[in-house]
Amino acid sequence: MSRAGVSPRVSPSSRATATRARRWTSSRRARSSRAARLARANGASERTSTTDVTSLANDGEHARATSEASTTANDDALLALQWAEVRAQAAAFGRTTRGRRALRAAAPAETANDARLALERTTACVERFERDRNDGFDFVGARDGRTATRGAAEGKTLSAKALGALGSAARAQRRLGEELRAVGDERLGDIERALCATPQAVIEAIERCLAIPGGEVLDDATPALRAIRDEQRATRDELRTLLTETSREMARKKLAERAQVVTRMGRQCIPMKLGSAGELPGVVLDVSGTGNTVFKEPQSAVPLNNALATLAASEETEIERILMEISAVVGEHAEAFLAANDALTELDIASARAKHARWIDGSAPTIVSADRGISMTKLQHPLLLESHLAPLPRTPAVDAEDIVSAFGEQPSNSNADEDAPAPSHSASRHEVSDIVVPIDFIVDDSVRCVAITGPNTGGKTASLKAMGVACLMARAGMYVPCEPGCEIPFFRDVVVDLGDSQTLQLDGGLSTFGAHLKSLQRILDAANEETLVLLDEPGSGTDPAEGAALAVAVLNKLSRESRLTVATSHYENVKENALASPVAQVAAVEFDMGTLQPTYRLLWGETGQSNALHIAAGLGLSPSIIAEAREALAKSDASTETDANGAIAREKRAQLASALDKECEVQLARRLEASYGLKEARALYDEVMSESAYLDLRKQIMKADADAAVESTLGEARELFAACATVQEVDEVTRGHLPRGWTLGANGDAVPEDAADGASAQWFPSVGELVIVRKLGTTEAEVIDVFPETNEITVKLGRISTRVSLASGVSKVDVSKKNWR
Repeated sequence: MSRAGVSPRVSPSSRATATRARRWTSSRRARSSRAARLARANGASERTSTTDVTSLANDGEHARATSEASTTANDDALLALQWAEVRAQAAAFGRTTRGRRALRAAAPAETANDARLALERTTACVERFERDRNDGFDFVGARDGRTATRGAAEGKTLSAKALGALGSAARAQRRLGEELRAVGDERLGDIERALCATPQAVIEAIERCLAIPGGEVLDDATPALRAIRDEQRATRDELRTLLTETSREMARKKLAERAQVVTRMGRQCIPMKLGSAGELPGVVLDVSGTGNTVFKEPQSAVPLNNALATLAASEETEIERILMEISAVVGEHAEAFLAANDALTELDIASARAKHARWIDGSAPTIVSADRGISMTKLQHPLLLESHLAPLPRTPAVDAEDIVSAFGEQPSNSNADEDAPAPSHSASRHEVSDIVVPIDFIVDDSVRCVAITGPNTGGKTASLKAMGVACLMARAGMYVPCEPGCEIPFFRDVVVDLGDSQTLQLDGGLSTFGAHLKSLQRILDAANEETLVLLDEPGSGTDPAEGAALAVAVLNKLSRESRLTVATSHYENVKENALASPVAQVAAVEFDMGTLQPTYRLLWGETGQSNALHIAAGLGLSPSIIAEAREALAKSDASTETDANGAIAREKRAQLASALDKECEVQLARRLEASYGLKEARALYDEVMSESAYLDLRKQIMKADADAAVESTLGEARELFAACATVQEVDEVTRGHLPRGWTLGANGDAVPEDAADGASAQWFPSVGELVIVRKLGTTEAEVIDVFPETNEITVKLGRISTRVSLASGVSKVDVSKKNWR
């Protein structure tokens, strides 16, 4: 055993710990490797000839192009479906900074097995919370010690504070591991084993030598350090006694202003008058700024001061040795410690998903193969629910004490969030079903294309987004806001074209139709048997007849090449094509003609009507325009009866319907924009008010701290002022005993310099008048001369006559109150 009490030898338990850590790390790598292999396999061509080199090269180019198109299309889909906002909801429930960061950056799983594993962990946490009726695991003391641990593994010596933080992290990891072990849920088994493998040797070494989490080195860290510190205390007491007695003797002999012991250049000494310093044998360490006071170390104190300096150097050497040995232990077990730290983050992620599931009152989806159908009943969009449910927990900032220096100038990136507030579960999504209307999404195995029709304001796009987000949530291991029993196929790729401003931004400012075509091409390139395609109004933005033909052609191709395509449209051709196809299904969004309001419900097996004229009237479009449109529509209907093929009439009607739909979209967009702007303004107001209250509180705390700092030295300063013989000595005491910006007022209280200056500047004394000069204490002084041109006066106080500036703090004596008293 070394002198620090830390053994560098590897025990059998340590080897077992390292083995479990390697298994945890290798299993994670294997999952990542399997995901990468599957991604490459899906992008590669299986039909290459072993003899045709040209064909092989072409297939390779095609695979790369397909893979790139798939990646781009998936990234666009995540942006269009607002996946970042959904991730932020789950991240709000994280208890550690690292866990929240991981949730904010989480991508949907690449394989069905990974998605199922994540869902199993989420379910295990949900069941545990419900069984124990609590709000989660105890993450108190958790820290992100990766930077410090890696530094130790590289042979660096960690600071005491960094090691204290690692001790806190190790304790939290072991405690959580034991908690999981007591539950015995194999769904969290790999996390439990990694946490329980937190090296006990690291915990014991840190606990024996350091205070946790502060990192102060304990006296009993080693016998050598105990002896050094005991000797330090004894020597310090002896030196203090010697100097106290000497200073009192110097004060009695009038060789010093007062009995006082101070520290200069790291050595304890006595302040003495300049002319009397020679009366005391010793060493002059320093001279005051005025030159009137010297700080002298008596000859009898030199050996004791030398002894303290030697002991301080020995203490520093011993502490450095202790930290080096503990750092070596941390480095030796770095792999197991890092694996346990990763496992703690995985537990926080699963716990946060479980809390999010309870918040939305969600259901666990069953991940089925891509060739299966979809079944989701009473599905709601999580982002639409957010403003109606209980407020999300506020994400706490990283506390300043959690930022520890690991070694040199490198931060350890600690991230304990022990005070993360627990969420409230007082609301339920079922209570707001009249506001966020649930939809049913049930698609048979044989269906490869779904056409959702109906008016543009009826919720077609919202239904499309809700379905897409639900599939992403299932892949990410999250519960879905729908009824129990939902089944969702594993779509490895989700690609969308919503045709909104986001798509235009992604396509570099092309025209609406140009951007639409470019997006469709990306989707066609990325489509495969594991792809979910979501299209909002394909073929829009051009001539209605040509747009409808384009939409039919695109949907027919996607029906053959993608697993499932869901498209919204108001084109009659799209409806007719879907009704005639054996692999297509139709649905319509319901619209209440009585209230001119959508019900946002999906009616399966029905085709919706545009109802553009009714909606336009309800949204306030000019009555004259509505009347003219109805007249044109009637003429179109009449001409349809006489026209042999009706093609021209149908085209005119389609153009008219498209124009009215566009106007409806503009009116609705304006209404939604105004509503959103109001919501944003209210949120900004709340944020500003909250920040203002926080700043006010901080201001009060800072003022209270400043007042306390002044009061802590005010009594001593008053005593020193009373013994001052010159203004220069008063200035020296002020600089040495009062905080910067503060001085002693005329009434003996500490006041800000600007406040005292302002009070003096409004009045000019006259000869013979009694005043109080704050630098001379609270005794009255007589004005014997005045200098208005320089704003100065000469005052006499006892034997002292001195010239002072009014700006230095001169106040008038209230003679009436003096006589009254």
